[in-house]
Amino acid sequence: MNHQLFEHATGAFGLVVDGENLIGVIWRGDLDGVRDELSRNYPTSQETSSQLLQQAWEQITAYLAGERTRFSLPFRIEGVSAFQKQVLQALCNCPYGATLTYGELAAQAGSPKAARAVGAAMAANPLPLVIPCHRVIGAGQKLTGFSGGHGIASKKSLLTMETEQTEHQE
Repeated sequence: MNHQLFEHATGAFGLVVDGENLIGVIWRGDLDGVRDELSRNYPTSQETSSQLLQQAWEQITAYLAGERTRFSLPFRIEGVSAFQKQVLQALCNCPYGATLTYGELAAQAGSPKAARAVGAAMAANPLPLVIPCHRVIGAGQKLTGFSGGHGIASKKSLLTMETEQTEHQE
């Protein structure tokens, strides 16, 4: 298992790969936050560079610049429950520029009464941005929790960027 640290105007990132798959995207406000989470969640990971890490970083920065609307990276979802994995897989179908509520995602994952459990799945998402948990909102279009970057401010910024990009393409 290997990782690499990156800095961006939106915060600091730690990307983690295991063989041929991206398994972790850590996005925090600063490198210390990324390092703390890396040591907690990936204690055996070694800092190094690889083609996949570079490819992942290029795609993330292109996304953040509004130049990419989807990721084409090999990834694996691990470290979550079977239900959370099912929810995260369903979320992969949410298109760029769209949103859905926790309840809608719960229904798509086959458990329409599990909106709160969907919230826990979003918090456990090991691949934010790649699996777009920022597109999940509360009922009534309410922006609720987001652990990436700078929290709700980052979620709002991502949704605004996607909406503006989508409107310009129409």
